[in-house]
Amino acid sequence: MRHFLLLALIIVLPGAGFSQEYKYVEQADSLLHIFLSNDQNQTEALLESLKNFDGCGTTCMEDRQKALVFLWELSRFDKRFDKNRIHIAQLISEHYSNHLQRDLVFETLLFCKTYYKQNNDSGHLFQSLYHLTGFYFQDEDYEKALSAGKEALDIVNYDTLSFQSGLITSLLNNMGLIYYFENELDSSVVLFDKAIAIAHSNSDSSWFGLLAGNKSLTMLKMGDTLEALRLLETDIKMSLKYQMDFSALNAMGSKLNILNAMNQKRDAQIVHDEMLAIINDFPLDTLSFNSAYLALANYYENEGNYNEALKYRKKLEVSQLHEKEQELKKKKDVEHQLFISSHYDRSLQDYLKTYNEQKKKWRVAIFVSIILMTFLVVYVFMILKKNKLMRKINNQNDQLRNAFEDIEKANEIVVKNQQELHIQSVQLIEANKKLAEFDNFRQATTNMIVHDLKNSLYNIISLSAGNPDKDRMEVINETSKKMLRMVLNILDIRKFEEAKLQLRPTQVKLLDLIQESISDLELSFKNKSLTVEVKSQETIVINVDRELIKRVFENIMLNAVNHSAESKKIVIRTGLIQDYVRIEILNWGPVIPSDKQEVIFEPFAQAEPSKGEIRSTGLGLAFCKMTVNMHLGAIGVESDPEKPTCFWFTLPYTPETLKEETLNEQSIDFSNNISELATEIHKLAPHLTILKSYDVYEMSKVLSVLKKFNPDGNKAAMEWKTELEKAVYHCNNDRYRELVNLLS
Repeated sequence: MRHFLLLALIIVLPGAGFSQEYKYVEQADSLLHIFLSNDQNQTEALLESLKNFDGCGTTCMEDRQKALVFLWELSRFDKRFDKNRIHIAQLISEHYSNHLQRDLVFETLLFCKTYYKQNNDSGHLFQSLYHLTGFYFQDEDYEKALSAGKEALDIVNYDTLSFQSGLITSLLNNMGLIYYFENELDSSVVLFDKAIAIAHSNSDSSWFGLLAGNKSLTMLKMGDTLEALRLLETDIKMSLKYQMDFSALNAMGSKLNILNAMNQKRDAQIVHDEMLAIINDFPLDTLSFNSAYLALANYYENEGNYNEALKYRKKLEVSQLHEKEQELKKKKDVEHQLFISSHYDRSLQDYLKTYNEQKKKWRVAIFVSIILMTFLVVYVFMILKKNKLMRKINNQNDQLRNAFEDIEKANEIVVKNQQELHIQSVQLIEANKKLAEFDNFRQATTNMIVHDLKNSLYNIISLSAGNPDKDRMEVINETSKKMLRMVLNILDIRKFEEAKLQLRPTQVKLLDLIQESISDLELSFKNKSLTVEVKSQETIVINVDRELIKRVFENIMLNAVNHSAESKKIVIRTGLIQDYVRIEILNWGPVIPSDKQEVIFEPFAQAEPSKGEIRSTGLGLAFCKMTVNMHLGAIGVESDPEKPTCFWFTLPYTPETLKEETLNEQSIDFSNNISELATEIHKLAPHLTILKSYDVYEMSKVLSVLKKFNPDGNKAAMEWKTELEKAVYHCNNDRYRELVNLLS
């Protein structure tokens, strides 16, 4: 028990000295206590409360001034105040600039500017430069005021900085007045106009009157009397709206002087009456209406009413005398503040001396505390050593109990692990089962694809024997295209699944796309004596990937051919439904069961074929679904015994007019890049003759030649190679010939 009392004594002694450390300055004691508490929330609340001057009388203000000066000086050498130094500087420069010495305010302004610039804090840096501009403006140091103002406007986009629009408007107004005083009238007008524009954009009408009045001074000085009158009228209107009668009287006085000079007596009489109506509402000694009294005196002199003129001259003299008295009182207050600051500086020096002596005492106290702490550690160590044997025995007993508990826990873990192994074993069996099913499915699918490709190859081999006639050549061509579509479906479905296929949308007439697809399948229709009927508007234009959507038409129509009886009709019709175009392909084939209508759009899935029907891989409809979905459309089938089977799909539609030039946007025009192509095409010259001899369907041969061609950074040549490869992949023989012949 005794060693705990000793430890408490060691802790309490330094704390007692710490609490008295800053007691020397009583006025700042409460502020110091909060700052040194390291309670950031309490510190921020204190700084915020010091911004409020309500209820703070003379004694309160003097205490605050002394405390702030003390804290600022103390922060120079006490590192505990580093994190609060910027807050103190900001408080002095922005809220106590009229209550403290000008040198101190200027010092804190420069500190804020440097601090925020080093920390890349453009928002607070702008505010510091704004206040620094006002400081120079009050001291009539216009050159430095303009320099600080320009720096402030350079670091922010003042056209979009809405949260500081009021400060920007005020800054532009002050700079405009400086240019006015320096007789740089054009620059003054530009800045006033910018300030007015910002006030308009933020609907800050309270600024309109002041800005209009200040700009009127510049316009009057430039000789534009009419514009000055217009601006003064705006100033008067806004001042009256916001009940700023003093500002309104100043503007009316300026307007009355201008009208007297222009000898416009009727308008001058109206302004005179308005001014008297406002002045008569106030007691004689309430406000100083210097400019209004002077304007009225001039007005009466101009009218020859010298008694009234003399009356307002006397009022002017009384008002000016009152202002001089106020200035004298203000000067005495400033001198009093300087006296307080200088007296407080001497007190501060005495405090710093006491503080250094206190630090020496602290070092001694810390040294004694270390010795006492060492003694306490040794004392506790001896007690621990004395009881070591007893603790060892108790520990052994505890270890035995813990060992039994560990054995029980280990048994529970073994049982739990066995259960988890059983669950994993079951999961592994299920996974192996699914893997075997997938392998069987893959093998069956592969056999089916090989079977389809084999049949098509038999057709090609048998029909190409001997001297084939025209009909046989058409069959060879159609069969080859069928095989190619099958291979492209496989490749594109894999690209869809790997998210590598990208759309190349372009505007295309829907009817043209349908007719091209019918033309490519003409032989398939002829072989089964099928007729095709198209019901579509010629004006429908869609924005799609032309090649992919064309293959959608071909796959669905080929599916209709395979499942239609001979000598039947296939109907293609289109219609608009809100923001989509719906395409329907109807055939008179067997009914698709309802449970298969969704499955047939999945890869390698198909409805059971009827007797005599052609069995396919099931990839065509899967490709169609993926392509339509990628175009943000939908696809489905409707099959009913009483009606023809209807395969339908939708595509987004926005009414547009198809321009001729959009038809040419499907491919790049190289006619303007011949010279750029010529710098690289010579590398391909040895193979150009070979490319001309090949057909687009000889894909592997063409691609092997293109593989040897490396444009080496030539953009036009790279695009030419890419376009040629695209023509080969899409079997576009016309485009292939166009690109190859381009280099002849």
